[in-house]
Amino acid sequence: MRDRDATERRLLRDFGEVLARRRLAARLSQAELAERVGLGSAEMVSRYERGLQNPTLLTTARFARALGVSPADLLPPASRVAGASDLPERAGALVAGIDRLDPAAARLAVAALQGIAEGLGPGPE
Repeated sequence: MRDRDATERRLLRDFGEVLARRRLAARLSQAELAERVGLGSAEMVSRYERGLQNPTLLTTARFARALGVSPADLLPPASRVAGASDLPERAGALVAGIDRLDPAAARLAVAALQGIAEGLGPGPE
């Protein structure tokens, strides 16, 4: 359990660091990014950047769209993700969950997944 907690904290911290770098590269303040993403305040962006807030898939897609990058560009490489070997099963469950979303959210989720897939490059042959 302790290893899992440490891994999750590291993933959130890594996401936050990438998010902050991308935001600064886009020359946006936290308040400007919060407005573009539809968050309540700059404090929420700060929480994501400090690894204190766990982004949903849809929030990640909104950050990516606001920053003009792929959602995959905000995520750590799969090789650094603990349990990467079970990613296909977890991805399948995620895709199955798209059916329960409203159409707009489903389109956003599919776009996010496509961006992630494009960022991964070709799979094993």
